[in-house]
Amino acid sequence: MVQQHDDMDATCSQAVDCQVRHLFRRYSSTTRLTGLLDLLDGLGYLEEPAVFWSVFHQVWSSCDVTWEHGKRAIQLLERAGHCGEFLGCEDKQFYSALPEQVRVYRGCSRPRVKGISWTTDIAVAEDFARGHRGIQVPQPVLAKALIYKGDILAVSSHRGEAEVLLNANRIAGLSVRPFARRA
Repeated sequence: MVQQHDDMDATCSQAVDCQVRHLFRRYSSTTRLTGLLDLLDGLGYLEEPAVFWSVFHQVWSSCDVTWEHGKRAIQLLERAGHCGEFLGCEDKQFYSALPEQVRVYRGCSRPRVKGISWTTDIAVAEDFARGHRGIQVPQPVLAKALIYKGDILAVSSHRGEAEVLLNANRIAGLSVRPFARRA
């Protein structure tokens, strides 16, 4: 369950496991982000970065439909500080391999271009523009931009999505083009 870090004792790890299990039982993938943000914001986890990032990384990749709470997630992640030392092995390798300027892509509805979730893999962005895991995408577009590695809030290599979480106000060179779905 919890990736235990040096500054997380066994009791804390068990408490985190309990909270994470609760999120998975109580919320569906489309509502889980609300529960995650409430949990992380309300229990003083910001004062315990190892716990904050452990919970966040365990739950984030199971959250769908993040647009509605993206601004709140960005604010919370920015307050939490850099996730680097709290990444699991796979995510740490992914992050370490990124260049100083990272090309990112986002497949989404036109009004949602400035969302939190981007990817370094254009094929993943195209999948999201088509509609991913049963989520409909009206007015699909493919966005492309650059972000400095130091401005990345978090990464997730789970589900093979090469995901980069960012504040879209920090991207440069944004270009957006309509995405034509193939039948």
